[in-house]
Amino acid sequence: MPKGKNDKAEKDIQVYCNKNGIGASRVAWSAHMITVSGGAGAPAITPALTAKWNAMLAKHNVAQATALAPHNCAEAHMWMALQLQDIAPKNCDMWVYRIDNRNRIHRDAPCPNCQQWVLKEFRSQNGVKKAKTV
Repeated sequence: MPKGKNDKAEKDIQVYCNKNGIGASRVAWSAHMITVSGGAGAPAITPALTAKWNAMLAKHNVAQATALAPHNCAEAHMWMALQLQDIAPKNCDMWVYRIDNRNRIHRDAPCPNCQQWVLKEFRSQNGVKKAKTV
């Protein structure tokens, strides 16, 4: 698969957005699941999941860098959805997209909040593997 391209994710997202009437938003795709940014896109939050999420943020010293709280991003929702399925994010590739107001899909980078942790938690982001540490 070419770096930065995932035809399966793009097709899945287009179908999902059309079926659910989702426009102008950010979405994440991983492990054949799709999550959407904003409060409505959040998975079912449990106290145990909240504790794991907060521990992960603390481990990576994540500081809120945008007006949107870190837990409301599509990437955060994907991390949480994987945790709820007992799937380790480190074994998954994450693809991030922006849906424009004409319902077109554009590959995107994680927001400033998520840039602080996505490549530390997922195997890759948009086809780019994390840097190996020496």
